[in-house]
Amino acid sequence: GKFRFKVTEDERLEFKQSVFAPNISKIGIDPKEYPEKYTKLCQARSRDLLQDVFSSVCAFLNTKGGTIWLGVNDGDGKIIGVSNVKKRELFQRDGKPISDREIIDAIDLSIAEGLKNHFRDYMSNIGRKYHVTPDGQYLYAITVEPTYPAEVYMIHKGTDIPFVRVGSSCTPYKWPAFNRYAKKRGDKAPRKKKS
Repeated sequence: GKFRFKVTEDERLEFKQSVFAPNISKIGIDPKEYPEKYTKLCQARSRDLLQDVFSSVCAFLNTKGGTIWLGVNDGDGKIIGVSNVKKRELFQRDGKPISDREIIDAIDLSIAEGLKNHFRDYMSNIGRKYHVTPDGQYLYAITVEPTYPAEVYMIHKGTDIPFVRVGSSCTPYKWPAFNRYAKKRGDKAPRKKKS
């Protein structure tokens, strides 16, 4: 794609290249020599990508809200769309890549399931939609409105972990620090300015 975001990631904006196409070049195992181990490591990397998205949702819920754009290079804001997953086995039918729209539907299904599993009580704060750029690149956006009070956490490896957005990063907090943060943030939504 020739389009890019003119803004960079910040406390309310997160870019993700993909949720299904991990960088498998760094796995370091020959898939022909150890196919089962290689497949398991690839699956683990894919789960980690989804966890990154969900930790961003958690952080946005606990801070000022924000938007996560999938299909955008987080280094330079270049729109790459969902085409970066077309070679993955998951997105092929009879050995040929499925359409970008079908990929978006598969992404939406996976994201929706994960959001319901992690944030069932906060679904009214979360929106999902896709966009198509003028040159035909498909993007996926997750919009998040903040919660009051800040109380959202994720369960990771049996531990409850709250996340907070600090600058352009999703930061895991330990409970004493999170409780101090939540108290400082306040339990009431800010009043809307009268126009």
